[in-house]
Amino acid sequence: MLRASLLRSRARGETSRKTLYERYFHEQVEGTRTCFVATFDGQFAGYVTVNWQPTYAAFADLNIPEIQDLKVLTAYRRKGIASHLLDRAEAEVARLSGVVGIGVGLHPGLQRRPAALCEARLHPQMLAALHTEIALLKKAQA
Repeated sequence: MLRASLLRSRARGETSRKTLYERYFHEQVEGTRTCFVATFDGQFAGYVTVNWQPTYAAFADLNIPEIQDLKVLTAYRRKGIASHLLDRAEAEVARLSGVVGIGVGLHPGLQRRPAALCEARLHPQMLAALHTEIALLKKAQA
């Protein structure tokens, strides 16, 4: 569960991030989002959320919950934390739904790791669709 104290401590000096965390907290209270927080040696290490009412039309139209906003602090990467967070989010979704959506950032400002982590978990047909989307995006940027 995402706590208000964590929200405040993580968001100091970052107004947009603070606003995002506060929204997540309120959505969790309302039951439209579930937040999972990872700690490592007692320190905040990262989080992921499940949005039970996503706005992305492909998921919303079919009432598919979406895993969103997977973040692991740089100091805690390469320790299996992102995989653990995704495992926990997927297990939570599996209790209530037979399917889950996940968005993968494809714009140039994002690192390669998030896409690679998601690729490892995708069904082969979904992986082919992801690679097609990446190719189209690169072509459009050229």
